[in-house]
Amino acid sequence: MNILVLGDMIVDIYEWYTATRVCPEAPALVLERKFKSHEHREGGAALVANNLRSLAGECNITAFYGSKSFKRRIFADRTLLCRIDDDSQQLISPERYARSIELVIDQMEAIVVSDYGKGAIVGDAVIKVLLQAHLRCPIFVDAKIAPDRYAGFFALFPNEHEPAPSGKFRHVIRKLGSRGANVDGVDVPTAEQHVYDVTGAGDVFLAAFVASYSTLRTQVFDDDHEMLRQCAVIANRAAGISVRHLGTHVVTPEEMEAEVSLEKESV
Repeated sequence: MNILVLGDMIVDIYEWYTATRVCPEAPALVLERKFKSHEHREGGAALVANNLRSLAGECNITAFYGSKSFKRRIFADRTLLCRIDDDSQQLISPERYARSIELVIDQMEAIVVSDYGKGAIVGDAVIKVLLQAHLRCPIFVDAKIAPDRYAGFFALFPNEHEPAPSGKFRHVIRKLGSRGANVDGVDVPTAEQHVYDVTGAGDVFLAAFVASYSTLRTQVFDDDHEMLRQCAVIANRAAGISVRHLGTHVVTPEEMEAEVSLEKESV
């Protein structure tokens, strides 16, 4: 499949310092000025695209980002002290973004929208392009705000407490964190995990779900619901791997294979 990923790129910045003492002026830690370590990782729609590239096998992944935001996390050794957000540096106007998408959209067999509400998809220009595309290919949407804009599309991926307009999507796959997922009203449980950091787990779930869909769509199932529940099983597995890592994580096929082996041994 040719898969297009759209939405907001988030750059996750991690800065680790060593705490040397408590500040005498206030109940706060004093950190060494020099970094203990420093990392930049891609999150949001970029994390979805990177996980698709890792997990989707022979699929061709094209990613267009309309905005870039930064989340800077300050650690004292292994303790997160604070996060500093710098949101919505728009990379391209909505009209130019829509025109860029139009140039490639006819070649796509699936579209993934990771809309964090940071400015990538504003106004109606991109939505109009997607409305034309959804008649011929599935569109998978994870929208943090205003999911109604995507009504009629193939699948919506809300978190547990996010709104999901009733009856407006062909499928609703609700992410339930440690309880797994719910596919069109049917729970799909997941294995218990040692959770270290949930950052980006929803993006990993979305990417793994679409990656498994790209493979399973050619197999025989009793109905679409059965296939989508199997996609959720695989997506739960990938998200479970993700939460065992600090920060955003790109899951590898080798990690997925090892997880399957562990599950078989525990049965």
